Amino acid sequence: MSLTSILLLLLASVTHAGWNFISKKEQPTLAFYLVANSIGVCLILPFLFILRAKMALIPPLIWVFAGMSGFFLASYLAALAGAYRAGDISIAYPLARSLPAIFVLMGTLILGKGEEIGWMLLGGIFFVVVGCLILPMRRLQAFHFKNYLNLCCGLAVLAAIGISGYTLVDDIALRHLRGLPNSPFIR
Repeated sequence: MSLTSILLLLLASVTHAGWNFISKKEQPTLAFYLVANSIGVCLILPFLFILRAKMALIPPLIWVFAGMSGFFLASYLAALAGAYRAGDISIAYPLARSLPAIFVLMGTLILGKGEEIGWMLLGGIFFVVVGCLILPMRRLQAFHFKNYLNLCCGLAVLAAIGISGYTLVDDIALRHLRGLPNSPFIR
């Protein structure tokens, strides 16, 4: 992995943890996420300037995918902000982050990429989702699906759909980039 990739991953993880920490203390709005993401864009702009020669090589179709991915990201953030306002972050965030494992699995199967899925992956998805569903429960006896039939959980599901959408679109875009002849985007 290149130094640039490592730095970008570290920057992304710090900003992600930072805005979730702030979200736990406040009741975030969509405007909050706009500001948080604008800060992230400002932090990444120097890297885009450095890589500007490669940016010109990106085919128009990839920019369409980028727009679609942005739509799904905005949908995720809007739904997550609503879920945080409607309920507790300890319920909304685990649901929003674990359900995409199931949704992306379904999308992967629908797109005909099922040969890449093994039993270990399915087992991992099962344990992550079950763990996130029972995480907010004080006792296992308190687990009932009716506890999840509320606005907070509904918005968390919409947030998960947004996450799944941008994950699948990004995967399609990356596969397209990797498939270009003499692609400058593959190392």
